[in-house]
Amino acid sequence: MADPAGFGPKKFLQVGLESVWGTAVAATHRFGILDFSVMPDVGLAADRTAIGSVNPNPPIPTINSVQFSFSMIADYDLMGILYDWAFGTATFGAQGSVDSGANPYDHTMNDAKALFNSLTMQWGEGDIPASKCSRITGAKCTGMTLAATGSPGDQALVRASFTGIGAVKTYNQTPTSLSDRTRANMLWTHITTMTNGSADASSSQSILSFEYSITNPLSSESTGRVPTTIDEPQLNGFRQTSYRLTQRMHTKTLQELYQAQDSSQFIAPSLVLTSGTKILTLTIPKGRLAAPADPDFSGDGIFNQTLSYECANGGSYASQFVLRNAKATVLTV
Repeated sequence: MADPAGFGPKKFLQVGLESVWGTAVAATHRFGILDFSVMPDVGLAADRTAIGSVNPNPPIPTINSVQFSFSMIADYDLMGILYDWAFGTATFGAQGSVDSGANPYDHTMNDAKALFNSLTMQWGEGDIPASKCSRITGAKCTGMTLAATGSPGDQALVRASFTGIGAVKTYNQTPTSLSDRTRANMLWTHITTMTNGSADASSSQSILSFEYSITNPLSSESTGRVPTTIDEPQLNGFRQTSYRLTQRMHTKTLQELYQAQDSSQFIAPSLVLTSGTKILTLTIPKGRLAAPADPDFSGDGIFNQTLSYECANGGSYASQFVLRNAKATVLTV
């Protein structure tokens, strides 16, 4: 009989919030997952030393790091720790979200933070070896995207995708014993408000898809304090929040807004998803069209416009992500 092979339905992700970067902690939250990629890098350096042979020397391992990405169906209840991880914090090891209210609670996050928490991540890689997992320590988020399309089937699920960087990947670890939890999936059909920020009537805002993204450019280098791995990733450039809509072309308003933009003119698109008492509200106080809104005029079908917004960051202009649910804190399991 052949040995068991790695099997897709056996994959999972579990995470725990680290109090010291790169120091492993037990997992506290477990997630079902659609797909993931976890790629360790031992920093192989080419050894081009000439030794009188036409064949090269073996490459030399140098500094460890790991890049990863994963996606799942966005959720109102279970993913607070991941959203908070993506948006950043004012104090390392503590949540960045501001919690308010009393069942339902609001968890307010924004893109004005310059510090990012790290997670210990446990990855179920197809049950190979049996009952074991791989582990990343020092995992920080370099990007998050929420996206959905108004088409029947898979595209109507709001998909949450994350990218990140960590210190090192280790294998044959024993995962923390956690149970699966009841999910509260976000769907396109939950949209109660979605505007492009213009003064057009709602009948002229026939929006077909949305994509909300944040990018956190983090460093990936060794300072010598931890010579075998990268040092703790730090913000290494401007954070960027972007928002993209696809809509049917009903008016010239957005094309004219792009053409007429000046230093004082901004656009404020918004999105609200509602499922009973569970709500996600995305607000962009100051957005600017980053590309022309003119559609591709080829073909015989309906002309669609792609609206690409860049969002002003920081202070009262910070893009806000407000999650409402029955959890007392954004980290509550």
